[in-house]
Amino acid sequence: MSQISIRSAVPSDLEALADLETRAMHFPMGHRVREWFRDDFPGDHRDRIAVAEHEGRLVSAAALIPLPFVYRGVPLQGAYWEAVVTDEAYRRQGLCRRLFATLTPNGGLDAIFVWGATWLYRRFGYHPALRQYGSLGTHERIVRAADFPAAPLSVRPATVDDASFLARLRAEAGGRYVVSTPVAEERWRHDLRTDRRVVGPGESGLNRWQEWRILEREGRAVGYFMHDPWDLACLMELEVVPGAATWREALAAAVRATADFPETPCFAAGEVRVTLPDSHPALVAYPAAFGRASRHPDVAARIPDLVLFLRKVAPALERSLGRSPLAGWSGTMTLSWIEGGLSFRFEQGSFEEVVPFDGEARVSLMPGRFEALAFGYRSISQILDEDADCRADEESEAVLTALFPPGDSFLRPI
Repeated sequence: MSQISIRSAVPSDLEALADLETRAMHFPMGHRVREWFRDDFPGDHRDRIAVAEHEGRLVSAAALIPLPFVYRGVPLQGAYWEAVVTDEAYRRQGLCRRLFATLTPNGGLDAIFVWGATWLYRRFGYHPALRQYGSLGTHERIVRAADFPAAPLSVRPATVDDASFLARLRAEAGGRYVVSTPVAEERWRHDLRTDRRVVGPGESGLNRWQEWRILEREGRAVGYFMHDPWDLACLMELEVVPGAATWREALAAAVRATADFPETPCFAAGEVRVTLPDSHPALVAYPAAFGRASRHPDVAARIPDLVLFLRKVAPALERSLGRSPLAGWSGTMTLSWIEGGLSFRFEQGSFEEVVPFDGEARVSLMPGRFEALAFGYRSISQILDEDADCRADEESEAVLTALFPPGDSFLRPI
């Protein structure tokens, strides 16, 4: 049997790759691949796609898509795995591992993320680290549009002229989260062009310009929302200009408009699924309208270089420490895990240094637990309660609680 070769994708692979993604994925991805291959797509995503080929046929593929993100106010560079697929006849042959090794750089990424199937990606070093919001099937709450009052806001489709407004409001909203994903104005302009139809007749999903809606008051934009692209009534993002509209007005208008959208049928008449973070102001504004969220796989993450990561986010750590009861703390913290360890030092609340460490550490963590702590997914006390193989002395627990307070994140590209 001839060998399976691994190589970068080239333009001539488009049709075969779109067919593989559509045929072998549990939900169709072919239209996303077509989008990445467009000459006018911001950034060259073709360089980020690797394929496995056997006897002239594509049998597996993976894409590592760039994802700039903000960590507690500090801009970082990340990426996420997308369109990872293997033909059924070629599974369990290590092709994903080979594709990942081909695409993962030796440096330059502060974190790599993957949505869903976290149990599968543990073997590659990815563990749950962020709560998954902003996509269908993630912490859904079902509401009835009839339970919301009519709002004095109008709704219209977003256009390319709204790109600056959308980019600015998305970036400002990111301040509520541990991790957020701002989107450049250029990308908004690209996705809101109505002449770039990506989803064809008979394919699942909406074209991007169909997903975004602007909330207006007397002709002035006061917010936006995004609804589900997979042909279901699901509200996935909502933001308003502070003071220009209330969250009660915005949520009522968005839920009603999502339920009424003609190309997005409801699960049941008048029902809408909402996937906003637990701490989102809109959910706080309607405390009785939402029940308990259903649980789904969260976002898994891997920080390739923990020492470099801490050096980059030092300003965020200083701010967190300064807001805590341990403001002005001085001392050295040592952490270890199976693969290694690190040591970092603060002097009167200022981050001084972080270096690799090999020895008896004050804090011992199992794989993936540092990512969960750093990204606000779990507090150190939760980690110690959940995992008997993790340990920390009393002062270390207090310091890590101050440096890495838990919180929601909103990690989703446009």
